[in-house]
Amino acid sequence: MGRAKIGLIVVALWLLVACAQESGLDSAESTPTPTSIPTEPLAAPIIVTEPAPATATPVIVLPTNTPALPTPTPTPSLFETVEIGRTIGGAPIEAERIGHGSFRVVIAATDQPPVQALLDHFRTMPGAVPENVTLWIVHNSDPNGIGGVFTNADSNFDGCFDNSGGERFPFNTVEARALRDVTQSASAVILLDSAENNRILLDTCRQSAPAQQLGTLASGILNRPLQPLRNTPGHFVDYLSSEGVAAIAIEGGVDAASLPALAEQVMAAADEIVAADTLQLGAATTWLNDGNTGNWRFADGNFIHPLALQVVGDTAYLLDAGRILQIDLLAPAAPTVLIETGAAIDGWQVQELIDLAADETALYALDRAGDVYRYDFSAETWTLDRFDRDVRDISAHYYVALDAGDDGRTLAETSYKFALNYGGAEERLWSLPDGREIDIAADQGATYALLAAMDTPVGDLRKYRDTATVTQFNPNFAPVNPRQLVAAGNSVTVLDQAGRRLLQYDATTGRLKQRIQFADRTPISAFWTDGTRLILAGRDMLYFVDEPQRAAEISGGDVLIGPQPHDLATWLDRQPKILPLGINLAERDFQMPGAPRHYRLGIHAGFDLYFAAGTQIQAAADGVVIRADHDYVAPDPTAFDAWRGQSFDLGYTSAEAEDFYRGRQVWVQHDDGTIGRYVHLSSIDPFVYEGERVTQGQIIARVGNSGSPASRNSETEDAHLHFELWSGDHYLGQWIRPIETRAWGQQVLR
Repeated sequence: MGRAKIGLIVVALWLLVACAQESGLDSAESTPTPTSIPTEPLAAPIIVTEPAPATATPVIVLPTNTPALPTPTPTPSLFETVEIGRTIGGAPIEAERIGHGSFRVVIAATDQPPVQALLDHFRTMPGAVPENVTLWIVHNSDPNGIGGVFTNADSNFDGCFDNSGGERFPFNTVEARALRDVTQSASAVILLDSAENNRILLDTCRQSAPAQQLGTLASGILNRPLQPLRNTPGHFVDYLSSEGVAAIAIEGGVDAASLPALAEQVMAAADEIVAADTLQLGAATTWLNDGNTGNWRFADGNFIHPLALQVVGDTAYLLDAGRILQIDLLAPAAPTVLIETGAAIDGWQVQELIDLAADETALYALDRAGDVYRYDFSAETWTLDRFDRDVRDISAHYYVALDAGDDGRTLAETSYKFALNYGGAEERLWSLPDGREIDIAADQGATYALLAAMDTPVGDLRKYRDTATVTQFNPNFAPVNPRQLVAAGNSVTVLDQAGRRLLQYDATTGRLKQRIQFADRTPISAFWTDGTRLILAGRDMLYFVDEPQRAAEISGGDVLIGPQPHDLATWLDRQPKILPLGINLAERDFQMPGAPRHYRLGIHAGFDLYFAAGTQIQAAADGVVIRADHDYVAPDPTAFDAWRGQSFDLGYTSAEAEDFYRGRQVWVQHDDGTIGRYVHLSSIDPFVYEGERVTQGQIIARVGNSGSPASRNSETEDAHLHFELWSGDHYLGQWIRPIETRAWGQQVLR
């Protein structure tokens, strides 16, 4: 064919396409227009308390620009060698990733031979990995042969009283951190230990049902006995079990035929293994994924670790970083800030918000200072709903949670262990059990309280009506590491496993009805439900359960810049730090960062560690002294009255007043950039001065009470070390729940 003919054909085709575009025939290739999509519940809705309305609220799907010639997405490789870390000597720590499913199964060894049979098997039989599973094979967790990789984990939170000790700094080797990162989101983990014992090890004290099921399966194939771990603190099996992962350690060699067979059976039963503890109670399990859950992804830094989520009509209110963000649920757009720290309400400054609640008329916000603020939806104005700052120094109460119901608002207090209902027909007050108060929920005339045991991660759920305990409500399954509670309709829902699982209980009996979680164990930090709809909030994400058609990528917003205090990564994997005094944090939440200080209308930013006056204080980490108050002189007692008067004039503690109340201080800038502040000192070591370098464990000062109100009476009354850990302008404990402050503090300070 000649060039002229080819040219004519090309021109003709071009004209034909152009005409089609003008007539609208090519609309599929143009930028789509947002359309309303009706919300249709799945055949088996996840939470049902009453029939769904006949007409659901329309949902707007964010438009995306579709290219004229879409580029096909390449199919990811079934096999991929992934470098999960490097040893301190630079040797790669590698894993083979096989498959793309949500359930992650990890098999890790401390040397290459045990897993070579696995690699050979699945390379020749790639179809042996189910579609819903990703298999990770860690070739060698310890390429440099340092030893102890499987016993360098954190088992502080497994609830075993006989399982303390071990490494002072868990995960203090890069090998242990690499193993942690690849296993902590797994469904099941099998560790192949080169120890000569011919046995299968389970977690120490809880012997969780998922681990038991995994161990029983392995025992049947390998013909080896099951045995709980004992006297091996810091073992990865204990750590993973406390994180909700089914984990076992197989000691001794495994033959080439048995290991692939074990891997295939574990992968085939991965979902049943993970949910074994709830399935054995007859509770249903719902795995969240893209097929049943929609998501809105916001720009990085819009919100990091939400503490509360409330939905009223078509608007969501999200509490994060001391701000209440307002989100339109009909038209995806960047959140707007409704109110934040420093705002004035009825002449009083908002200090640090800790919880949200809502009813049909208003949104309520609890300040760590004890006040409750009310936002009227119709008037769009803020007012004080309950004023709590006038108690001065007569009380050490600490309100940690708030909810709103038909009969007013209810607060949970953690120092004196009580619940307070106000704003209804009459104010009511009743005692709560001894423990760590976490959250409170009110619904249909009943009040539910969520607590955790004082010394273990095990939760406790109670029900009250007219201040009396409802004995018929008797939960048959205890949450572990609980974080939030919502009561709606005929269900009570608890967020536990530090955000990786939802447990739904019957509101009358307390019997566990359902377990809800992402198959890949994606964590969230807050959720909302009205008994029919369920919305989850995670880092820069909203998830809409049972509404998979909701999908949006949302840009913009008032994003947070730099390291944030409510991002655990800000504090972990930095210099290992020790507690400057003792081995444990204070028992009371009132002695932890974030607690109110009523006598000065402020917020406490440090850990109070009580020891006798004169007790030696150690440096928490290596660093350089940037402040040392050798010339401190105790103030005249009348100065305390002047500074307290200033606080009540302002309504909060000024920076100058806070510095006064700290008394004699030493500040150390650690090599990782964080700053440790040692406060209320009686004396400072003469060799500790500004510009001097100190090392971890070095004695730098002694316990006192300087700057505290008690110092007016004597030099020993109320003596303690007040220790603050700062990253930039933020302290450890800021913008997180009290129960999280304790958990994070235990991980950061050893």
